[in-house]
Amino acid sequence: MKSFNKIEQKEQGKVYTPANIVNHILDLAGYYNENVLEKHVIDNSCGDGAFLVEVAERYIKEAFKKKINNKKIKNDIETYIHGIEIDKKAHQKCIYNLSKVAEKYNIGNVKWDVICEDSLKITKYNNKMSFVVGNPPYVRVHNLKENFSNVKNFKFTQCGMTDLFIVFYEIGLKMLNKEGILAYINPSSLFNSLACRKMRKYFIDNKLLTKVVNFEHNQVFDATTYSTIIILDKKIKCRILNITDMTVKKIFLTI
Repeated sequence: MKSFNKIEQKEQGKVYTPANIVNHILDLAGYYNENVLEKHVIDNSCGDGAFLVEVAERYIKEAFKKKINNKKIKNDIETYIHGIEIDKKAHQKCIYNLSKVAEKYNIGNVKWDVICEDSLKITKYNNKMSFVVGNPPYVRVHNLKENFSNVKNFKFTQCGMTDLFIVFYEIGLKMLNKEGILAYINPSSLFNSLACRKMRKYFIDNKLLTKVVNFEHNQVFDATTYSTIIILDKKIKCRILNITDMTVKKIFLTI
């Protein structure tokens, strides 16, 4: 299990995502069985590939079930699996980890569409993704440094002491196609933070919010942050939220 030092966590938002959480998020998003085939999926802060490795594994296994040949599988995973990572070392590790998965199934020389760029400046994936998944970076406003001005240019960041993960919701929603699903794990401060107010209102006004998994005081990560999984679905236009925590439900419905 990879861990990051406190400077990396504070300034770059690097936090390792446990495999069971990755699987849970992909399941909640509906990324499993034949629903993975020929569907564009992206992790726009992919790190060393915790989500993308499982995405690739699911895609290849399902393709084998459908008796799809290796040549087409190679083309498919090059076409439909996408990632963005700003850190060069993490980007290289992600490519390596993905290639190890493919090689397990005798699929070699995959040209992965995982780019080493700043997601805040990338627009080429907009309106194309069926799934946007991941664990966006948590970086408080006072640790943003040179990113501060870029972050404050986004619509969701106009209230309070903002955080980088809020920007990644705006970026992720722009990446989704008309029937796309976004599935993130993020700090539970989303429920009551002034900084998240515009974002919460947008979720409700556009009937995007379909599922909330609140871990409450159970810490998912080796950090002091309490976490929540949020599922947004552009297709459903949900009027009834699938939330078991009535306190959370009240917060969202009384924005």
